[in-house]
Amino acid sequence: MRIAEAAEIVLRDAAGPMHARDIALAIEEKNLFSFKTKDRASVVSKALRKNDKFEKTIAGTFQLRARS
Repeated sequence: MRIAEAAEIVLRDAAGPMHARDIALAIEEKNLFSFKTKDRASVVSKALRKNDKFEKTIAGTFQLRARS
């Protein structure tokens, strides 16, 4: 599973937008992805910025983009 796919699962279960660091922690807790780096939040943030399923709400915080 890719980071963006794992983040989508986490954000679907979330009540609202989440910070990249919290998304990374939830991904690990659910065993959706195994990070090979210490800076997990940066990896998550970069993956989500590149994917049009997500939108940045404030610095480092993401939510799923509303479907049209």
